[in-house]
Amino acid sequence: MVWTSVAMAAVSAATTIYSSEQARTSANKARDAQKEQAKKTLMQQDEAENRANQKQANTQSLIEQAVSGNKGGVASTLLTGPSGVDSTKLTLGKSSLLGG
Repeated sequence: MVWTSVAMAAVSAATTIYSSEQARTSANKARDAQKEQAKKTLMQQDEAENRANQKQANTQSLIEQAVSGNKGGVASTLLTGPSGVDSTKLTLGKSSLLGG
């Protein structure tokens, strides 16, 4: 009879431990799912804010600058200027110390 009581107590303790382990596992899964949902919500909010605040290029200004050659647009480059390159400066065989 004593052994029966001891066996019943051991089974009861094992059941309690098993139940608490299952509850802990379930709570951890719920916590992880909640964290994942919070991350997704934060990303969706960030994407919505980025869509609402998109930056756009000022294409009209770029076109105006390119058309106006006298202000350094397409007609004028940093290397040659609006008149191009002087053909006398392109000849080879000059006699200077630097070859130019």
